[in-house]
Order: sequence, then C-alpha cells, then structure tokens
Amino acid sequence: MNCENCKSEHTGEYGSGRFCSSKCARGFSTKAKRKEINEKVSLSLTGRTLTDECKEKMSKNNCRYWKGKTRNLTDKQLKNIRESSAKLKGKKRIKECKYCNKLKEILVFGSVCNDCKGPMRVYREACRFKFNVNDYPKLFDLSLIEKFGWYAPKNSKKPNLNGISRDHIISVSYGFKNNVSPDIISHPMNCKLLRHLDNQSKGQKSKMTVEELVEKINSYL
Repeated sequence: MNCENCKSEHTGEYGSGRFCSSKCARGFSTKAKRKEINEKVSLSLTGRTLTDECKEKMSKNNCRYWKGKTRNLTDKQLKNIRESSAKLKGKKRIKECKYCNKLKEILVFGSVCNDCKGPMRVYREACRFKFNVNDYPKLFDLSLIEKFGWYAPKNSKKPNLNGISRDHIISVSYGFKNNVSPDIISHPMNCKLLRHLDNQSKGQKSKMTVEELVEKINSYL
C-alpha cells in the first residue's frame, strides 16, 4: 500500500490507510492551496518586529538545541563541521522539496524550494550582500570593524552584540513592496556599516530613494 502524499509504502495502520502518517495527511489536505497559504503567511510576517524578550528566548532555545547536538563531539569534529558548512553555504543541489515533493534546485542546508517558500523569503535571500567589504575600502569605514569587531549573536562562541553589521540603506522590505530589483538592493552602494544595535532600531526606514541609489550605482560604475 502506498501513501497518497509521499508515495512511500506503508502498512496501512494509520487512519483509514490512505496516508502513512498524520504529517502526510495534513500535508495532502493543504497541498492544493499551499502556494496561497505561503503568500498569506509571508505577507502577515512582513515588517513584523520581534521584542527583545522574544529574541532572547529564541537565542536560548537555539543554543540549547545545538549544545545537545554537539555535546559528544570532539573539538576536531566540531572544526571539521564548521569548515564543511562554510564551504557549502549558499550552494544549491537538486533534491525533493518537503512541501511539494518535487525535485527542485534547493540550498544545501535548505529543504524547501523557491516556489513554496513564499515571495518575500525568496526576495530576501536574493537581496543578501554577497561581497567582501575589504574589496571596497573607499566605500566603507573599515576602522569601525577594527574598533568594534563584527557582530556575533549570544549563542556564538564569542558573542559580540555591540559589533558591526552590514545594513541595507534602502531596506529589503521597501524593495519587496515596490518591486525593486534584488541586484540594486544587494549592491555595495546600498550598504553601510553600523553597530548592530543601531541597525535593529532603524527598522524599515529608508534614507535614500531608489532613483538616488541607481544614480549612485551608475556613477560608481
């Protein structure tokens, strides 16, 4: 007997026998409207600001999870895992999406295809800065990094909550709402260095128009 959702063989002991588990039963019932559901969730989360209490709770839960995963590993094993993760970060491979069960090009550490992620999440990923600030010494004040160091969260080995992070001058949320190309939002001219706490307090405010940014990009090129 095959499950109607994941197509895998099963004993038929669950429910009426149509599905192998409750997960597949729930997934099958919402499959037809999965894209619509993802878009609604994405829109409802757009612009949401987490409280400090919520962020601290999430940080503690993540820290507890990874400590459990790595408790019995040696320092050498941990080092190998970090090095392997760094090499694979941002790379994609063909694998089955956990929502639509279709073979798609998905990030190595991801499990959901772009069609199922929701437009905002896909756009946010495309807008990430992919350049090294050291390659643009005339654009950035690198002395800030020397003074404060890079930002690192609480659950890292060497947390630095007062460190420097890269900030989008024109925010990703604004770019998404106004159909601005990710190539423009992720350009070095749309980046500035500032302390992470200042970055969080900025919210979605944009201090430059898209026209001004495009003009800067063209003049820089």
